[in-house]
Amino acid sequence: LVQKSFELSSLQFSLFKRQNKTDSVDNSRTKTVKAAGLNHGDRLFMFPKTQNLFQNANSSSQTETKSKVPSVVVEDEIDIELSKLEGSIPKSKDKLNCQHQGNSQCVHCIPYDPFDEEYLKEQKIKFMSFHSYIRKLSGGLSKGK
Repeated sequence: LVQKSFELSSLQFSLFKRQNKTDSVDNSRTKTVKAAGLNHGDRLFMFPKTQNLFQNANSSSQTETKSKVPSVVVEDEIDIELSKLEGSIPKSKDKLNCQHQGNSQCVHCIPYDPFDEEYLKEQKIKFMSFHSYIRKLSGGLSKGK
């Protein structure tokens, strides 16, 4: 299975359950995943027995792997719709502190950012959404740079 997945011409590699090369997994065509003692989500570490494991005879493995990667990423419809929205959470006008008219905003009634820690604690939200996290990283003066 590993040989087919990586399109290797030989079995010149070893599989291990741990990165320090302990708990070897035998290369077998007849043994099932369960029989090898593996479960869903287990990580395997592959180490070559020779240095040129991933190189083909014509040494064009880099161009072949690049051509398999899709060049166009298709976004989900929901992601496109969410990127169009402003993403801020509206806050009601504070009767005590706000002294302005209805069409303006002050420090006390500016909408919350979706990643505002105070708002998340107040609403007892443990984890922010992925889009909020992306806006947090790409927001501010540096724009995520």
